[in-house]
Amino acid sequence: MGVKRAPSLRGRSLGRLERVVTALVEAGLAEGDAVAPNLIGRLRDLERFVIEAGGDRQSLQVIASGRRLLEIRSMSNPPPSSTITPPTDRSS
Repeated sequence: MGVKRAPSLRGRSLGRLERVVTALVEAGLAEGDAVAPNLIGRLRDLERFVIEAGGDRQSLQVIASGRRLLEIRSMSNPPPSSTITPPTDRSS
């Protein structure tokens, strides 16, 4: 009997993975708050999984680039001013 190996991410699934990540990132950039709020964290987890599974560099690049785009967008779009309440004067 041969040694069982963990399923690899190589081959067809990588192309599919890249397409799914691209679609999620595009939706996140287009719709902003309508996308899952933890998408950046999920992409980080996926990146770690692909590294551990021995995925190829192209898949890692797609995931990392998408994550960075979402991070940049989240930093450049602060919450609307209506949700920020000014401090109240508690000295009186």
